[in-house]
Amino acid sequence: MKIINYIIVMLLFIFLVGCSNSNNSNTKQTDITKTDITKTNVSHKENKNIKNKDIYVSDKTFTFSTKNTLTKFKQPIKLCEDNKNNDVFESINSILIEDLNVDLSESDTFRIHKSLYEVYLGNVSKGMSKQLIAFTNSNIFLFECNYDFSDIKFLDKVSSTEVNLSNFEIDVKDNKLFINSHDPFNAAVTHYTLEWNGIKFKIVEKKVQDDTKAFYVNKTKLLKNKDIDGLMNISEEEKNLVKPSAYTAFYSLPKQILILANNIALRESENKNFKRAFKILNYGIEQYSNVWFECDIKDVTVEKLNNYNATCDPNNIISLNSFISIYNNYAYFLYKINHYKEAESILINVIELVPNRIVAYVNLGDVEWSLGNHGQAKKYYRKYLELIEGPIQNIPKRVLERTK
Repeated sequence: MKIINYIIVMLLFIFLVGCSNSNNSNTKQTDITKTDITKTNVSHKENKNIKNKDIYVSDKTFTFSTKNTLTKFKQPIKLCEDNKNNDVFESINSILIEDLNVDLSESDTFRIHKSLYEVYLGNVSKGMSKQLIAFTNSNIFLFECNYDFSDIKFLDKVSSTEVNLSNFEIDVKDNKLFINSHDPFNAAVTHYTLEWNGIKFKIVEKKVQDDTKAFYVNKTKLLKNKDIDGLMNISEEEKNLVKPSAYTAFYSLPKQILILANNIALRESENKNFKRAFKILNYGIEQYSNVWFECDIKDVTVEKLNNYNATCDPNNIISLNSFISIYNNYAYFLYKINHYKEAESILINVIELVPNRIVAYVNLGDVEWSLGNHGQAKKYYRKYLELIEGPIQNIPKRVLERTK
């Protein structure tokens, strides 16, 4: 019995010792875990502080990552040549002339246009905080500097850019510089994408976009295919073109369009489709008058028409007689769709310009009759009868009946 009791006591002792060791082990493991967590939190906090550290550059805040790449960006800042930045301009100009041997015409361009921008493209040297972009006639220079511009160093340049310094936009994202240069003589815009990789400043993409030129290419194609509906469909787009008069098509196409529109309108009128005939010829007339008369056809005066041949390019206009014929057709279509007053003013111009145009008198007589001016209508009918030659059966019956 004593032996059994001894064994039980020993087992109980072993069990208690084992529990005590286990608790000590758990306590130590818990302490270690807490210590690791604390270390991890400190490290994360430090990283977080580094990532969100703000560096102030000329009152503009940029945020950098630990890899020295831009994570936020502001618009480039154009520096003005005032008392505050005068030393900056002098420093840049000195570097251009003395260190880089830039000729005087290039440096003059820089001074005249004051084309100096503060940017951040990343990859700055130790002690530096930003870059400067300087434009001359055909080069773009990249410098880096410290926060107060007291230390400026040349990095690299890009040549043959031909940026119009009187009309361009500049933007930055990450380590890329975007420039849109507007051609001074037409609607072309040259898009440059430049990149600074810490070693080389280079053009990675250059493309020219000319929406006005593309429009005229398409318009010429539609005209060649005699697609009058296609031409009319793009007429609204044409109103928003940039510098259209810089293109030869602006002057050469209206004549061809007017002739095409008149021929198609006459065919439509033969089928009694007067509304469509008017719509088509109205388009052709507008295309022509807006270029050569610089006004709406309804505002064209006799004086402008009389000076027509003297002021217009003879290669791109139709003769005055041919225009008067189309002008008369236009008035006739206005009459057929009940626009009597508009038709009246045009026909009066036609008669004043070409007094012997016989058909204009009968057309004007019809217009006045429709307006209720029967006395005036008879006057024009009688003039028509006076001028007409040929058998009486060719005279419209309404003219004979209304002049009895």
